[in-house]
Amino acid sequence: MKPLATRPSGFALVVTLSLMILIALLSVGLLSLATISLRTAGASSSTAEARANARLALMMAVGQLQKVAGQDQRVTASAGLGGSTTNSRWVGVWRTTVQEDGSEPVVDWSPDDTGLMDARVSQR
Repeated sequence: MKPLATRPSGFALVVTLSLMILIALLSVGLLSLATISLRTAGASSSTAEARANARLALMMAVGQLQKVAGQDQRVTASAGLGGSTTNSRWVGVWRTTVQEDGSEPVVDWSPDDTGLMDARVSQR
């Protein structure tokens, strides 16, 4: 009997290299996923900060408007109400008491219906 000849095979080497490539691809994928997650977290943090700044600016604007308008002595409305189209998005403040020039106010208090009325409109 003749002994069987054993040929050196490279199967173990091929399997090992394949597994190493698979592990390398998996690690690159996980690394890119972590990078994307960090970018998303940074973007959402910036968005939250921008919303907080906008909310603060709105609260400051409302506070300034309340400070200027006073305690039920003035009326606020869109500045376009007065006919000005230049700054129609601004907020106008009108007195409900006597004007500075001594004339009647544009907006007057109506004791009958306990509300404000436009003095420029004819009364019925």
